[in-house]
Amino acid sequence: MINAGQCADCGNRATIRLNVPIDCRWEQSLSPVQKPQAAQLLHTIRRRWISWRGDRSGMVTIKHDYMRKTIPDFVEVRDKLASSSVIEVDPKFVPGTKSMGYALRPDFRRTRIVEYTDAGLRRRVRKAQHENEGLLLPVHRWLRSRLSLLQFDLPRALAIIESVERVPEKRRRRVLTLEDYRLILTELALSLADELTTGIPELGCDEHGRVHTSVSRLPGILRGCLRFGSEPLVGLDLKNSQPIFLGLVAEEFSRSKQTRHRLLAYRPNPRNPYGRPERRQGEACLYFTTTRKNSQGVDRSEGYGNCLADQSTETDYLSVCERGALYETLTLPGEDRDWVKRRVLVDVLYGDGSYPSPIRDRFSGAWPEQYALLTALKRRNHRHSAWLLQNREARLFIGSICRRLQAENPNLPLFTIHDALATTAEHIDYIEAVAMNEFSRLGVRPTFKRENYVL
Repeated sequence: MINAGQCADCGNRATIRLNVPIDCRWEQSLSPVQKPQAAQLLHTIRRRWISWRGDRSGMVTIKHDYMRKTIPDFVEVRDKLASSSVIEVDPKFVPGTKSMGYALRPDFRRTRIVEYTDAGLRRRVRKAQHENEGLLLPVHRWLRSRLSLLQFDLPRALAIIESVERVPEKRRRRVLTLEDYRLILTELALSLADELTTGIPELGCDEHGRVHTSVSRLPGILRGCLRFGSEPLVGLDLKNSQPIFLGLVAEEFSRSKQTRHRLLAYRPNPRNPYGRPERRQGEACLYFTTTRKNSQGVDRSEGYGNCLADQSTETDYLSVCERGALYETLTLPGEDRDWVKRRVLVDVLYGDGSYPSPIRDRFSGAWPEQYALLTALKRRNHRHSAWLLQNREARLFIGSICRRLQAENPNLPLFTIHDALATTAEHIDYIEAVAMNEFSRLGVRPTFKRENYVL
């Protein structure tokens, strides 16, 4: 597999490992020179699909310039695969908004690993690996080294996948059928097993600072197949994660006109997504601009009305989030709490607001200051709020908590799942204490939920 984490030893490898369809008909219309390039394209589409990036029809978007840079004959190879009904192409392209979409046809979604010796392919892949490696910080490399200590029970995982009887609600917008869902789980399990067998775990950091691995993409039903030695993992999950970070950003937003402009103009910084570090007792730690005790009223001349000026209401909002009870306060009798949670995330925090939503109405009525902030953040691009909240989550979990754990206990078994941390039962109390301490520096004491990943 092409992993950002392979760079350390790729110079010693004479081959490049790619996932290609088991059905060999994809090779029929291609010349020998084009086959490795087609394999790279199919591998890229497959990786994005199993990373939950596909829409309901399985389409994933890939930037044209990126593919042209990594696949010299990209247009010809793509067209041949499309004319052979190996892939489906969505030609719709909106500059700065949407790239062209690609999907593997159903007959070509099951894959196998093939090793390629093509010199051009090795050169292009290794160049991309070196570029990706250059974006990884020491904390990323440490987290990657922790992944190589895991074991994964693949036969057990495949048996669990076979017993799955329905698609989870949160995946139904992206996966059409139960068969597709099972297939994605199978490909995820096979990928993780291969990474751990070859000793080359995958780890990537997006431009907003979130860490992505095969473990973070693994659904909860399969996490019980993970072991550290003979011990199962225990998860430490932050309750009301995104609402908490919305509250912290709201306080940051209320500090000054300069801070508001900086938040509204947020742009990702791939080389240092965790902000400016400061020194604390000889250790590097996260720079975060806000604490509850430092919040100030908003400048009303900014045009946001009384947005965030009522600090007592703001404190109440964060207090509800600290108890992990935000979704419950918006749930009416007879409603499913998990459904309300999904609607808060989709309709309130991340949606563009172009459609009616009773949950959005409830949220804006209960927390008008926070909703006013979301409206301001989404004014130019509705995705801006998601980017900012994910960056604040990554700043705290990766840039602060994981960096501190790395400095204090470098041999610690630690695995990240975005707003959750996983370790063994022996270390869970210590990790929770560190996480709580880092949150308390921001003036909040959230609720963590422990989850035993057992079969």
